[in-house]
Amino acid sequence: MKKIFGLGMVFALLLMASTAAADFVTPDTGTTYSLSQLAAISSGAIEALPQGAYLVHEKVIISKTDALEAKNSALLFNVPDEIPAPQTYKNPCLIVKGYLAANNMIFTTNPDSIVDYRLGTEIRISGEEPGSLAEASLTSCTFHTLMVGLSVGCEAKLTMKESHFDGCRQAGMNVFGNSNAYIQNTVFENSPCVFQESNVVILGCEFDGGGMNLCNCLEGSMVKGCQFHDCTDNGISIVSDNSTIENNDVLQSLFGISVWGNSAGTIQNNTISENYNGGLVVMDQAAPKIRKNTFDNNALNPPVTSGTLVLPAVFIYDEAMPDLGTKNDPGENIFGDNGLLNVYHAGKKIVYALGNDWGAQSQLEIEDAIYHRLDDSEDADLSGFLSGWVVYSDIFGFPLSRGVISY
Repeated sequence: MKKIFGLGMVFALLLMASTAAADFVTPDTGTTYSLSQLAAISSGAIEALPQGAYLVHEKVIISKTDALEAKNSALLFNVPDEIPAPQTYKNPCLIVKGYLAANNMIFTTNPDSIVDYRLGTEIRISGEEPGSLAEASLTSCTFHTLMVGLSVGCEAKLTMKESHFDGCRQAGMNVFGNSNAYIQNTVFENSPCVFQESNVVILGCEFDGGGMNLCNCLEGSMVKGCQFHDCTDNGISIVSDNSTIENNDVLQSLFGISVWGNSAGTIQNNTISENYNGGLVVMDQAAPKIRKNTFDNNALNPPVTSGTLVLPAVFIYDEAMPDLGTKNDPGENIFGDNGLLNVYHAGKKIVYALGNDWGAQSQLEIEDAIYHRLDDSEDADLSGFLSGWVVYSDIFGFPLSRGVISY
């Protein structure tokens, strides 16, 4: 990704900045502005710096009919290096209610500040009410050490390609409110993302250190061809969501994928490997369809942390009913070396799990890698279902329960 500014130069420019004035709102006259034009009319809310960079002192709002075109530059948010007195500091941010087109831009704060994560520094694409139709198209942009890199809400529309987020501590991206987001070939480094009640298509992205939360996303949402690795919690957390999770690598995170609420989407053709406390957790009333995934080397080397619960490759709990394969639609999931167990069923419902490769050479080896309650028939190990029978124990807080799994 080509930049005309290095971050070192960007931060040096902060030392040359002055203090400034009040919030600025564009006149809402259907005008398209450049950053230099905004600086000229903003009464100090945006300050022009040497080398073509700009410093934001206050809240800058692009009105509903106006637009901002920004390219080959840097937009710096003036954050103090100490905690300001109460009610003496306004959060510098850019709010777009109209249209933003950005190419080869850096959006950042001073990384030496001790308070940047507490302040409202962000780029926000959102009107004040649904139907405001705010929109942004961003290519080859960097979002660095903002509190929230990018917020998209109130039925806004986002197209983002080949960009980079790093050190956005609260969230790299937050998409909500029936918005539409298309995100491709973008890196999120220590910048977790939240997508809720919107249509999101995420293709070929990388999530390093911080994962993704999907909550009640709209029909057609998908995460495809992405990499999740070294996430400090879940690589992907799915809450009451029916998105398709396909062709992703979820690696070396605390947990691989967790599915909650009444989620019923599809998880297929993913590689879920080397996650410390387990590959897939399905809880509550979730009923995702699980097909053609590879579960390999999960729960082999859990972190030594007090109270940490070591999980198998797949953990089923509560009233969850994941579909791991049926007679007419086999699971075709592949289980490799996954610590003590491939599946632990601690739930209450019948769960089908037919047509999988359990990574074992004999019926006994398969049985040893699946924790479940056998049914009463003579062919219990081939019964074709898991039935939960939960008996709780206080030993290490681990529920001693057995379901019946089929294969």
